[in-house]
Amino acid sequence: MKIFRAGPSGAISTRSVPQLGSRGHEVVGTTRSAAKTGALRVLSAEPVIVDVLDPYSMADAVAKVEPEVMVHRLTALSRVRAGHRPGRSSRAGR
Repeated sequence: MKIFRAGPSGAISTRSVPQLGSRGHEVVGTTRSAAKTGALRVLSAEPVIVDVLDPYSMADAVAKVEPEVMVHRLTALSRVRAGHRPGRSSRAGR
């Protein structure tokens, strides 16, 4: 089965993506950075570079991959840890 995985390098995904690959599934994982493609390949995922927050870019990526299943595991925990509060301007509180 071809699985399109948005957010394949997070805490949950780094465990589940290799398990999917070992069971014969083809996993395609998103990344914003060409520098992270090697890490996705180590997890047994074929990387696709895409801005997941751009709906047109994401639609193009999904259309090209033609997955049977899509899994969304996107988070912005690094931004939360850095003090960003969702729904607020980065200048809020200054």
